[in-house]
This record gives sequence, structure tokens and C-alpha cells, in this order.
Amino acid sequence: MRNAQKAVQQLLPLLYQAPGNENAWARFIASFSEATEAAQGLFVHHNTLDLQTSLASCFNMDEQFLNSYEKYFQFINPYINVHPSQLPKSGTLGLLNELIPDMDVKKTEFFNDYVMPQGLTVQNAIRITLQESDSLHTSIALHYANDKQDHNPENALAICRLMLPHIQTALQLHTKIGQMKSRLDHLIGVLDTISEGVILLDKSGHIIEVNATARHIIEAQDGLQISQNTLQTMLARESNALTALTHEVAKTALGKAITPGRSFHVLRPSGKRPIELLITPVYEQLDIQQTHDSIVAIFIHDPEHTSKSLGDSIQQRYRLTKTETNITLYLIQGRETKEITELLDIQRETLKTHLKNIFKKTNTHRQSELISVILRANALLNCHR
Repeated sequence: MRNAQKAVQQLLPLLYQAPGNENAWARFIASFSEATEAAQGLFVHHNTLDLQTSLASCFNMDEQFLNSYEKYFQFINPYINVHPSQLPKSGTLGLLNELIPDMDVKKTEFFNDYVMPQGLTVQNAIRITLQESDSLHTSIALHYANDKQDHNPENALAICRLMLPHIQTALQLHTKIGQMKSRLDHLIGVLDTISEGVILLDKSGHIIEVNATARHIIEAQDGLQISQNTLQTMLARESNALTALTHEVAKTALGKAITPGRSFHVLRPSGKRPIELLITPVYEQLDIQQTHDSIVAIFIHDPEHTSKSLGDSIQQRYRLTKTETNITLYLIQGRETKEITELLDIQRETLKTHLKNIFKKTNTHRQSELISVILRANALLNCHR
């Protein structure tokens, strides 16, 4: 038992490096096979709906045998080609002969034409069932060399028992990371369809993502550029002002400032109309004690392109009046209530009435929520152009 515990201590660091990393899974399976003295280790995914089996993270399997398994031998594998109800349950492990007697397997084409040519035996082979669902059955198989078929499997089984819950946890993490990566790829794909430029920054102002439109505008070198993974303008004073504004907006996302969004105009060496930026927090920070990494979004509009303005879009989408539209735009720019009343030459009570109407039409309840909804809606509108 002491040897098993020592092996587990060496295996765990390798295992928890594996989620989200196929190469790390391969390294773990290799080390796991060696720790259990197995000649071959396989990560097996069996789809019980289409009866397809894939071998992942294989240790000590030649390419020719992997190909022949995928093309033919998976369909006659006696351990898998049974009714789904007969497959081992998740969280269990044992010897393969507990499923089918070794003598029965040795009579099959699978054993004589696939197992034996690899110098392997099915005797004392171990299976670990990690996960099962309506369509997927995931397990690890450990096979031994033909000249070691009489070895005592107890130490290997002890290691497997100790490792089983950890491998299940790592596999769950791997699945979640895969889902997150897939979702991120999808979101990035959506960003690239938007006709407005979008740049996402972390709380330090470093660029996380740049969509296709923003890349096109920046590559034109007509006002905007990327330097040291930050967005900058062609003028030093202008760049400093943009950096300061970005940091202030990032503080808002952390609940440490009240700058919900600001517009920023970038002069262009070509003499064309200035590029219009809107810098805003991506989400509203409800609890100042939260420790999320804040993200800032910069929306880039090139007035030289004939796309519909933000004001026109939201006025049409929410049926706002001209005054309501102007108030909404001023709020997005981060202007204070007093400043808005002066710009529109209206009373404070009149502004409150307009705000109630805006909230009702946009189905929002406060200014920060309104800004968030408008920006997301504008992104969707641009996405379908």
C-alpha cells in the first residue's frame, strides 16, 4: 500500500496539469501505465449511440494498430460491443476478466489478430470506468505484455483505486474547459462579424481580443495603433489621455470609480474625420468585494464608413424620441445629469420623466443597466448587417 501511495503522489501533479491539454493527458497516461507496470495504456471514449470508439492519449501503441482499430477492430471488441446497460458503471474498476472470461476472449478474432500481434495479453488487464452518460462511456484500459500475464495485479489495482476519484475530477475539469474554449471561440467568431470595431481589454489596459473590423482600422495606421499590447493613438498626448480614460473605466468595473462610459475622438494623419471611440465596462460590478478581472470594451466607429450610427440604431430599435435618444447617448458618454439638462436646456424634472420613458421602452431600471443593454443591442444589430 505504501508503494501505491508513493506512486499516487508522483502521479497527481501530472494529472492536474492535464485538463485542457491533450499533450499533458498523454504524459499522464504514459506515467500512469508505467506506475502500474502496464505495457500499454489507453484512454477510451465509446459512443453508445453510433457505436463508435476513439482511442485517445494512447501509450505504447503503434500507428498501424491505432489505424486498424479505428477501421475495423473497434467493431469486434468484445469488451465494448455489448448493450449499453451491460457496460461497467461510472466510478468502478476491476479486471477485464470480470466482464468476459479470458478464455472466451482468446477464441476471438480480436484477440488473435489484434491483441496478440502487439505482444499483449488480456490476462490481468485492468479497466477503470470514469464517466458514463446517455451517449458516452469513458474509461482507461491497462494491458500487460504477454510474458507478464502471471504477474500479481494487486499493487496496480491499489494505485488505480487511489487515483480513480482524482482522474474523474480531472476529466470533469477537462470537459468544462473544453466547453469554455468552444464558447469563447464562438463569441470571438461573432465579434468578427460585427461591422463596428471592438477591442476587449483587461483591468490593466492590455488587449485581450481584437475583432476583424478593429484590426482593419488599426492596420490602416490612420490614427490608431497597437504598442506593447495596448491601444494607442499617433499622438503622445492623445495616447496618454486615452490610457488614463481606459484605466478610469476599468476602476468603474471594480466599483472604485463612477465612469460608466466615455466617448473619445482620435485625430487622423490623413485629415479624414476623427475616429470615434466609446470606452465602457463590459459588465456592471454589483459588489465591490468581488474579485473578477474587470474587462473594458472599446467600440470603434469610423465615420468614413456608411454604417448606421448608434443613435439611429437605438432610436429605431426602441422607438425613442429624438430627445430620449440624445439623453441615452449622453448617458453612454458618461455625462452627468446636470450637464445633460444644460445641453438639452430642460429642467431636472423633465429629464426624470424622459428617463422613466427610456427605462420603460428599453425594459431597464437604472442607468448602468441601460448602457449595458444599448451596447449589447447595437453589437447584435451590427452583427446582422
